[in-house]
Amino acid sequence: MKLFRIDGSLIIDKPEINYKKELVEYCVREGISLQYANLYNANLYNANMQGANMQGANIRYANMRNADMQGANMRNANMQYADMRSVNMRGADLRSANMRNADMQGAKMQGANMRNADMRGADMQDSDL
Repeated sequence: MKLFRIDGSLIIDKPEINYKKELVEYCVREGISLQYANLYNANLYNANMQGANMQGANIRYANMRNADMQGANMRNANMQYADMRSVNMRGADLRSANMRNADMQGAKMQGANMRNADMRGADMQDSDL
């Protein structure tokens, strides 16, 4: 039996899941909230997180390169130093998100709500806002 603790209260028993990426995609697919999840340094490369609720999540130093996060709720999420190259965040809620020093080259962010987001030091080269 494998138990995954997503945050302080949610525990998931899924013996077929071996990696955080699989766990995150499972939660998104099943409509399980990842609000305040601790995904520090997680490898979420190419993950499908469309419409995920990751409000307040700790995603610092995570590899989210090429991830599809279209329409995701990332409000107040901490994504400092994350690798978000070519990420799809179209229509995402990024209000008050911390994206300081994130690598966001080529990010697709049309229609994203970035009100009060902190993007100081972020590399936004070739991003589509």
